[in-house]
Amino acid sequence: WLPRGFEIDWSSQVIWSVLYTGIFPAVIALIAWNQAVSMVGPSKAAVFLNLIPVVTAVMAFIFLGEAITSAQLVGGMFVLGGVYLTTRRQKKREAANP
Repeated sequence: WLPRGFEIDWSSQVIWSVLYTGIFPAVIALIAWNQAVSMVGPSKAAVFLNLIPVVTAVMAFIFLGEAITSAQLVGGMFVLGGVYLTTRRQKKREAANP
């Protein structure tokens, strides 16, 4: 269902653009994520999933001109701090138990 007055010009350029932006980034991201998980292990990789909202907010600011709110800044600092503390603890454990 489309609102009245809104039509999509389904030209070949539009179709190829949708396919390109929908398929290739998703495939490349999935391959890159799976490669990273195989390199560092699932427990370490899972910690970095918390960075997705932070990166999304930064990219929205850079590319879309969205405003960054104080809640996003505070939340982003908590996420970055948590990722840092979690990865730092893992490094200490690995050094203590080789």
